[in-house]
Amino acid sequence: TTYDSTMVLSGVTWTFRISRPVDMFTPGNADTASRPAIFWTPGEGEVGTDTNSLTKYGPHYYMNMGWDGSVQLGNGTHYPIIISIIPNAMNVRPNYTKQMLDTLRRRYHIKWNSIYVMGYSMGGFQWGRLLCNSSDGTETSCMGMIKAQVAVSGNAADNFNGVSFG
Repeated sequence: TTYDSTMVLSGVTWTFRISRPVDMFTPGNADTASRPAIFWTPGEGEVGTDTNSLTKYGPHYYMNMGWDGSVQLGNGTHYPIIISIIPNAMNVRPNYTKQMLDTLRRRYHIKWNSIYVMGYSMGGFQWGRLLCNSSDGTETSCMGMIKAQVAVSGNAADNFNGVSFG
């Protein structure tokens, strides 16, 4: 099941395409199993609210070309939740990205420490800032929920609050 949606949190509009292996979007569906998730964010050339930007690159591009969203592992075929997401502004601060991720994680029963994030250019920087985010230099909840990150074209060395885990 795949659909597009938009949500506004703290003034940031997030447009996303979500694919889930079971029809959890049907009202009354009792499936609440936690599943791993793959989040992808494009570069600044796709910033905005145009849902077509969610399929120019990334996992939903490949799904449109025939990939079924499955991942082959040693213990069989798995179907993670796949979310392509774009903000309406460039270089969204980590506290807003965390709010978005927490909201989607709760809404779609995403398994803690089974979140995989990737991004091109600005998207890679955005996820990197989230991983480095800490209000006091010791808080690591963002690192605790994300299993792996792929940043194509660089990663941020700063997190906008003076703390850097270089």
